[in-house]
Amino acid sequence: MESSSIKLLSTTQVILSSGPDWKLWINQIRTLAECHQIWEYIDPDSENRPTKKAPTEPTIQMVKENAPADASITILNDDEYKTYERLTKQYTINEKAHNKHATALYAIQTKINESVVVALQYYYTGKPVCEWLQILRNAIAPSDQNRKLRVAAQYNRLLSPPRNQNIDVWMASFLLAYNAAKEENLPDVSGDRAVHNFLHVVSTLQPEFTTYWKQKVQNALAKNKPLPTVEQLHGALRNDRDENAIQRGKAPFTALAAFNTTFQGKSQQDASSTSTTIRDRE
Repeated sequence: MESSSIKLLSTTQVILSSGPDWKLWINQIRTLAECHQIWEYIDPDSENRPTKKAPTEPTIQMVKENAPADASITILNDDEYKTYERLTKQYTINEKAHNKHATALYAIQTKINESVVVALQYYYTGKPVCEWLQILRNAIAPSDQNRKLRVAAQYNRLLSPPRNQNIDVWMASFLLAYNAAKEENLPDVSGDRAVHNFLHVVSTLQPEFTTYWKQKVQNALAKNKPLPTVEQLHGALRNDRDENAIQRGKAPFTALAAFNTTFQGKSQQDASSTSTTIRDRE
């Protein structure tokens, strides 16, 4: 991948175009909303989202009964003036807080519009921004069971050696699928299964690497010690391939490039299936 492409994709955001995008996308939105301290106002899973109303500007009539509508502060006595002044100061504070809240909501609104395909924006057009996430969730978010099935299928597809796929891209894809499966607590990655799965696939790609690490696994098992993790094996293979690339006078295939290639391919595939997903929810 050219360096310009890597730079362009280095800040890739998740685009919501279909059900499988939901989990990563909503985490992206939640992170931004929590930074702005407004997640509770837009949380799609909350049944009692709070609302923040604009503060009411104090008037003379609030501190002096029967004051005419056009009355000025000159008709207030000392105590009434102090009360009015206190209310005015509090209003100024509340107004600043409300403006900050409104600005934060606008930032989230902008982020959502920028990261949701147009076909899905029709769901929430004309609705308050505080309802947008719940509307999108109800429209396209996959059920827990369907999500688990999809994650399991993605992981198991990667348990065969890649034939027409770059090894580095496969490595990035495997780590993504493994982490997703682990987050779902799938039995496919329980215990040390993923470690053995990873080494089994790599054995046909880099036999020397696999021989070395399989021996370490056997030694750990014999001594009843913890096995290396998938992340450790992945990092070791990444370093091994980088060293080989440098020795051949080639630039290492960076993790950033691998992950962006993976996401880029996924985005293109998902974008082509958006209309189908709208009609047939995951």
